[in-house]
Amino acid sequence: MHTPAPFDFLGGAALVLLLVAAGLVPAQEQSAATSGGAVPPAGAAPKVEKIGDHTYRLGEIIIDAAEKAVSLPVEVNMREGVLEYVLVGMKGKVHESLLVTKANPMELAVALKLCRFQDGLGDLLDPMLPPEERQGPAGKAKRGSEVSLSVDWQAVDGSKGSSPVHAWITDIKNNKPSPEGLWHYTGSRIIEGHFLAESEGSFIALYLDPNALFNSALSGNNDDERWGTLTEQIPPLGTKATLTIRRLSH
Repeated sequence: MHTPAPFDFLGGAALVLLLVAAGLVPAQEQSAATSGGAVPPAGAAPKVEKIGDHTYRLGEIIIDAAEKAVSLPVEVNMREGVLEYVLVGMKGKVHESLLVTKANPMELAVALKLCRFQDGLGDLLDPMLPPEERQGPAGKAKRGSEVSLSVDWQAVDGSKGSSPVHAWITDIKNNKPSPEGLWHYTGSRIIEGHFLAESEGSFIALYLDPNALFNSALSGNNDDERWGTLTEQIPPLGTKATLTIRRLSH
């Protein structure tokens, strides 16, 4: 029987230590945060609170340790147009994203680490690099955990719906629905102490973005006009929903 990692009621200094270990907070900021001083610039470290046998809450993120999944609140943002993102934050590229969220990217990154998601770009950026800089599938750098993305929502009339994210996306070039998504946890980057997923609001990218937490591995991920909305499948604008990210590999 699977036993989830014992991280209930992790908070304060312990959470900061996890942030440091995950590379999300510079190590030099650890001492002040763990000795009763100010918590790093990301803000007051929230507590991981146990809310069920295998479920936990971190900010707006729900962690299911048994299912190796995290969920967060989202809102339908686009029903027509070209997409570069599945999900962005409120200060992200909202004009090119299917969904938006008010959730915190750093809290999501911590939740993913708690569920043992592994990050890595691997060869995903190869389509955008000159041949001499490409990793190739045998490169030393590996792709991060493969994940599935699904959305659950309730319509204004009370009816409920559930769908894989790819069912809301169309392949514009081939004029057909998107194939089943191939998504990897790529982990974003930290530059000069700034966690870029947070500063740019980039959560899940269809068009390759090294600063996003997740990237698509579908052929055509280097074409910023390849993907669009499958309008008839998408609930009305503003529909509140829950996005679930489930780990499929390592």
